[in-house]
Amino acid sequence: MPSVCYIHIPCTNEQESQSFYQDLFGWKITKKNMGAYNFLEIEDTWPKSLCKTIEGGISLPMPGSPQTGIVVYFDVESLDNTIEKVKELGGSIIKEKMAVPGEGYLATCKDLSNNEFGLWQIDKQAK
Repeated sequence: MPSVCYIHIPCTNEQESQSFYQDLFGWKITKKNMGAYNFLEIEDTWPKSLCKTIEGGISLPMPGSPQTGIVVYFDVESLDNTIEKVKELGGSIIKEKMAVPGEGYLATCKDLSNNEFGLWQIDKQAK
């Protein structure tokens, strides 16, 4: 069965976006020249996913969310700390921390280029 194998994050300012994601997730991002097209490559240097697998779902937008496209969720060890870091780096929170009972917590955010992305923290005790 096909699964997610690549994430493309559009941006309005390469340098700002590179700094935002490097500082937020600790990713190593390098500029690649592809002829007339420059590309920022996210290198596979982070630890393996906390989730262990990639899952997905289809639903109507969550109440209060202006979601207009596919949202990729990144798993984090501390949702609260990562939400604060998003704010410190100039991003914004669309949907504050929300419990998914028995599974974990999620929040949705926007980066400096107005891209929506999600954060997910596994916690089987979530209520």
